[in-house]
Amino acid sequence: MEDYVVEMRHISKEFSGIIANRDTSLKMASQEIHALLGENGSGKTSLMCILAGSIIPDKGEIYKNNHRVIFKRPSDALDCGIGMVDKNVSLIDSFTALENIVIGVEPTGHFKKMRMDLIRKDVERINERYQLKIDLDKKVALMNSEMKFYVAIAKLLYRQVEVFLFDEPFFYLNPEEAENFKVFLLKLANEGKSILITSRKVQEVRDIADKCTILKDGNCLGTVSMKDADDREIDKLIFGREALPPLKRSKSKVGEAVLCVRNLSVYSKDKKTDIVNKVNFDVKAGEVTCILGMVDSGNIELLYGIGGILPVSNGHVIVRDVDLGKYYEEYKPVNGKRYVGSIDITKMSIRRKNLVGLSQVPSDNRSYGIIDDFNLMENMILQRYCEPEFSKGVFLNQKKIKEYTEKLIYQFEIETYPNEPARHLSELSRQKLMLAREIDRASKIFIAMRPTFSLDFQASQEIQKQIIRRRDSGTAVLMASNDIDEALKFSDRILVMYKGRFIADIRTEEADEEKLKMYMSGLIRMKNMHLYDPIISRKKIRVSKKKIKTRLAKSHLDNNVDSDNVIVKKIVKKTIVHRRKVIIPSSKNKADFRPGNKDGEHGKLFVSNSGKKIARTAEELKRIRMKNLVQFRDKEISYGKK
Repeated sequence: MEDYVVEMRHISKEFSGIIANRDTSLKMASQEIHALLGENGSGKTSLMCILAGSIIPDKGEIYKNNHRVIFKRPSDALDCGIGMVDKNVSLIDSFTALENIVIGVEPTGHFKKMRMDLIRKDVERINERYQLKIDLDKKVALMNSEMKFYVAIAKLLYRQVEVFLFDEPFFYLNPEEAENFKVFLLKLANEGKSILITSRKVQEVRDIADKCTILKDGNCLGTVSMKDADDREIDKLIFGREALPPLKRSKSKVGEAVLCVRNLSVYSKDKKTDIVNKVNFDVKAGEVTCILGMVDSGNIELLYGIGGILPVSNGHVIVRDVDLGKYYEEYKPVNGKRYVGSIDITKMSIRRKNLVGLSQVPSDNRSYGIIDDFNLMENMILQRYCEPEFSKGVFLNQKKIKEYTEKLIYQFEIETYPNEPARHLSELSRQKLMLAREIDRASKIFIAMRPTFSLDFQASQEIQKQIIRRRDSGTAVLMASNDIDEALKFSDRILVMYKGRFIADIRTEEADEEKLKMYMSGLIRMKNMHLYDPIISRKKIRVSKKKIKTRLAKSHLDNNVDSDNVIVKKIVKKTIVHRRKVIIPSSKNKADFRPGNKDGEHGKLFVSNSGKKIARTAEELKRIRMKNLVQFRDKEISYGKK
């Protein structure tokens, strides 16, 4: 009889009627790298959490070195030499890396005094031996996701864990770091450690895994040796058939720019600095624009800043072709004519941005977008509860809400029921819930952050179909991704971001995977591309004491940018005259412009946002507007006679 380091026998677990694992068994030998493969909802993570002590199974037994063990908490598993690095690494941000590594097992001397000198020597020895390159005195809040991942590994090494559990480890790593991590795993195995990895892609573990166990719908379909297994056979076991071929996308009709971002900087509270630095770009109707970058390159934070989740320290976010009469009394329809223009939504609340026509799917569905204490019906109408379709006065129409939720559950194949609390949903169901809610809304701008993160190939194709359908209907789609394959499948245009700035602007049909990897790593950058402003090149601004002459060069990358929506770089101190949102009437519809005073009226004048006098009459204002491209608002200020 072969001895196993870890053995799980007939494990079963159920969450509110949904079966996560059904009679699942797993065996791991010493010095073995074992992969758990399966699509989303197959039970990989729940089985690993049971082994780590985070979840208590309903049925089944766990054996460690042929002795039965019972885990009621993660500390019980650690005492037995089993530790897990979760997909969402949990550390104390206010502590340094050293303090996070040793917390809970600190060695003490006389009178229970902590010996930091002994702690540092032991941790430095681990850091040097495994080449983790961790700055031990750096606070975790200032680290990127990749370094936090290595701090979590150092915690297990410091506790001398024998069995390492990694849940989706390759997500945090770029291609180069992924190869280094594989070398690290092989080194652990050679030292006698056992390793269990969950993954959705056979290619990720093909080079290092000795065996793989395949799960589907909570059932264990069997364990095979990676040397003898074929990728097609594994795909058949996972999906019930061979993997589907990639979707063929047709070209859509690209319209004009709907979302304009100018000189935008996004502030990070954790790092206490701007993580995105003065970026400029446009998103057009009928086009998918992808912001591609490594983890912590700033692409996710950029979309958080546009959506209102993170604070914006500089710049403007402008939505064009908005019915101004819905938001401003002075632009109410007159004689059947609507006033269509542009609105600066930079400082608006998320609620008002939703009303303007912005819908977004955050990347972190545990912190944003879903309320765990609400059921599925309540989460589906978070932005629409006040609409007449779902409410009457102060009362909600529960029948209509349930019908609407059931329709989306059927349409997006969410494996749950309307009254299910959101906290019981799997990662796949949570992602589908947010996508279903936001895609179904009739918004003109759709923002998605890592839409297929933690989704398998089949589920990602379903999401891709829905997003391409929105694009074809004329919606402007903006997405952020860390995965090159995801960017190539979804997008029509790719903007590569590195350290908070754009370094490449590429059409998808012209993109090369190897070059994209080099762009993402910052090794190369596109020629003739300004780091601060890839869309608009500016000429020098001349300043005199009496007159301020501002000139702007024409766009050399996007000829469809409307000059009225170009925000001129300010070179003088701001004189705050008003705090109201900036309105930029569209130049295409002359009827949109409505001056605030009559031509030639004495005692009135127009001012710019900086408070400078620019015109006395509407005709003079129009001439200055076309000549100098000054962003303005029709604000009246009284002044006395000289």
